[in-house]
Parts: sequence; C-alpha cells; structure tokens
Amino acid sequence: MLIAFWGFFGRNTRAFFDRPWQVLGAAGVGMVAFYGLNELVCRILGLLNAGQVNLNDQAILTRLGTSPRSTILMVVFLAPVVEEALFRGYVFGNLREYSRGAAYLVSCLFFALIHVWPFFAESWDVGCLMVMGQYLVPGAVMAWAYEKSGSLWGSVLLHCAVNGLAVWGA
Repeated sequence: MLIAFWGFFGRNTRAFFDRPWQVLGAAGVGMVAFYGLNELVCRILGLLNAGQVNLNDQAILTRLGTSPRSTILMVVFLAPVVEEALFRGYVFGNLREYSRGAAYLVSCLFFALIHVWPFFAESWDVGCLMVMGQYLVPGAVMAWAYEKSGSLWGSVLLHCAVNGLAVWGA
C-alpha cells in the first residue's frame, strides 16, 4: 500500500506537518461527531432491524480472544491506513473533483459494503446488508475529517482512535 501510494502519502504527510493543529482538530471534532451521530443511527437501526448482530464486530471479538496482538495491530493500525487510503484518498478524493455529494455517497457506500460483504456473501442474509447503515456514519465523518484537515492523516488518526477505543472497550 505504501509503495503503491508513495507520492500520495508523501503529499499528505507534508500537509500534516504544515498544519498539524488543523489535522488534529479535524480528527478531534470528527470523534465527537462520530460518537454522537453513530449512537443515533445505531438506535434507529436497532428499531428497524432488532436482533441483527454485526458479524464484523463478532469476528473481531473472536480474533481478539485467539490472537490479540495481531488483531490489535490489524484493527487499530493497518486497516485504518489501508481503508482511508482506498476509500477517502482514492475514491473520495477522485470523485470530489466532479461532485462532492457523489464523493461522500460512493465512498461511504463502498466503506460500508466492505465491512459486511463477506458475511452477506456467505449467508445471503439481507439483514447483513442492513448492518451497512452502521458504517455510513463513520464513512461520512472520516470523509469530512479528510476534507476538513486537508490531509489523509486527519481521517487515519480518527479511524485509528475509533477502532482503538472499540478494541479497548471489548
């Protein structure tokens, strides 16, 4: 990932060091927005699809029990860098030139789909697709943090923090 996106990461790292407080501020505001909006959406989805379990969360909990170090490394550090480069850097960044709304929509849908697709493809349970709603808020907030901070590192830091707190809470 770093080799393929070397120039992209270089530009974003320079942008981070040019205005670190703007990047950290966007990540901080993103944390507040994430937890507030996510709570609201999860409650609404709970009413619409009561009893549906987030299988992605369950898989992570299972991995934490069997191999905690590698799971923490993957969930807290590796996945945020890869997902942010792909969904915010590549998809959002390229589509934003044409349509800001489409950039938010498509990047959020892809982000949500990647988190539920393996479970849907295995079971063909449409309820799995309802869980996508839980990932739309994080996708939108992380895209906002990327856009507001002017650096991919704003959304990466936010993503690392959110995943880190989720793992810690588990």
